[in-house]
Amino acid sequence: MRVYHLAVFTKNTYTMYMKLNFLPLQKSLPKDLFVWLVLLSMGIFVLTSIVSTQIFSLYMVCLLASAFIIFLYPTAGLIAMFILTMWFERFFTLQELVIDVSSYKVYPIDFLLVFIFIAVLVRLYSKEIEWKWHRLDGVIVLFGAVVTGALIMSVMGHTQFSLAFSTYKNYFLYGVVYFFATALLTSKEDWKLFMKWLCIGGIGLLFFLFYGLFTGNGLWSEYTPL
Repeated sequence: MRVYHLAVFTKNTYTMYMKLNFLPLQKSLPKDLFVWLVLLSMGIFVLTSIVSTQIFSLYMVCLLASAFIIFLYPTAGLIAMFILTMWFERFFTLQELVIDVSSYKVYPIDFLLVFIFIAVLVRLYSKEIEWKWHRLDGVIVLFGAVVTGALIMSVMGHTQFSLAFSTYKNYFLYGVVYFFATALLTSKEDWKLFMKWLCIGGIGLLFFLFYGLFTGNGLWSEYTPL
């Protein structure tokens, strides 16, 4: 049933995408701008959550802004996901969604993964991008099938579902990023943009190095990153 709903949602999104025709906007704006906008929208939420508490309304606004940008240029979401993980570690990858007094094991990185997934599906459906099978794909799919079987067995064995699914995400769902990369990074220019932003992310990490040198204690070092 969930697969059916996802298919219907993807088809409706594709219909809206074709009617609105965002292609001129995609081509007229620099690609770096899309990356900056995703970093800014999610970075505002993460930084606010660090210095105070999670604000649900701000979370939703940042997610909607990120979803719109990723819908226009999904590669920006892929790049931003790496940079945000490098800079904010657990505050981006392990920060639970809080609604009133209840918390849910859904993290900001999960939302970006979903947004990228839908954007890629829409482009595959519209033939804007074409899927090419690579030799390594079969290994990843086989590994995913084994891990999925392990998830089913764990749930049938009365393992707590939230724990089993969280482990499943760590082992396989985050591995789906490989398929996003092969679908979105198809040209030399795409890889140059990706590597440039990885270098920018690495330069940003120098802040944490100097912070540790001056304070004698690493920033957020008491936490274990993903």
